[in-house]
Amino acid sequence: IVPLGLFHIFLSPNSLATLATLGHGGEDETLPDEPLVRPVSKELTNFIRSLKDRVARKRSDLAELFGQHYSLTRTRHAQTTVDYLSQKYAACYAVLKPKARNIRLYANDSLWRLAGLRDASLFRPRTIEAVVWVPDENLPLFSPEEHEIAREHAAELKAEAKREEIDVATVTTPEEAAGRLLAAEDSRG
Repeated sequence: IVPLGLFHIFLSPNSLATLATLGHGGEDETLPDEPLVRPVSKELTNFIRSLKDRVARKRSDLAELFGQHYSLTRTRHAQTTVDYLSQKYAACYAVLKPKARNIRLYANDSLWRLAGLRDASLFRPRTIEAVVWVPDENLPLFSPEEHEIAREHAAELKAEAKREEIDVATVTTPEEAAGRLLAAEDSRG
């Protein structure tokens, strides 16, 4: 029995142990200096790195626009990351690897981060899109069924994005994604 003001909470030994692990630990009393970073897969990290390298070779001034942050509450410690953000173009990237567990997890995350950006920003980039890598149909690493899984997940993601008025583009290489970004940045207006 744990007294809690006017109430008493009855806890089993397992619940008490769980509660104790959530209590004060003493070592993490300071707030992080960096914004919270979302977990990403190794494939997504490699995809973004490759994309950024290709963009930087063509336009080195755009490299600093990767990994931008925003906050709906305008606080430093609860910021969300947008993979690329400028006045003209905002993008979050995802990898729909058919053999991965939770295949759409990061792709869905990209939509919500972009929707939050759209709602939080003082400005709205002309183009806001989730750019999703799907395996090329000719890539023999995946079976026909796995290619179909990726196509189905991409179609579902596009349907979800339509409700949020966010575009979804599928690409099969980092070069394609870099081309989309560069075309948006080079457009007039």
